Amino acid sequence: MRGIVAFLRDDRGSQSIEFVLWLPIIGALLVIISYASILYTAHTEMWNVARDTARRMTTGVFDVTGVLDQTAAEDYAQSQLRLYDLFGSGYVVVATEDTVASTMTVVITLGVTDASFDAGYFGALTLVGGTMAARVVMRAEPV
Repeated sequence: MRGIVAFLRDDRGSQSIEFVLWLPIIGALLVIISYASILYTAHTEMWNVARDTARRMTTGVFDVTGVLDQTAAEDYAQSQLRLYDLFGSGYVVVATEDTVASTMTVVITLGVTDASFDAGYFGALTLVGGTMAARVVMRAEPV
């Protein structure tokens, strides 16, 4: 009886148990924070490239004999996005011109699972799914 009471009062190793119980939660939080920061960075770069491409379109950088070369604008955006494409993501760029409203539109889309670093290792994170998009519309400068 005396041995049982002494065993129950012994608190050696209790901190190790607490650490082991909290470790998975802390690890999961670190993975989620990393995942969210990568998505945020990718989305920010999409906005920056879309804005830069639309600005170049409105100022006539991609004009060939007075006509907007949409393919050149899309190729430019793709080349800029490759600088930030660490995971081989599939950015889709669409550049259009509305001659009636004198506006240029650049839309860049990317699947959320394409921007992730986990490549399917963390199944719960790939369930988020969806598509990120950056859409910029700029009015053309008067000639």
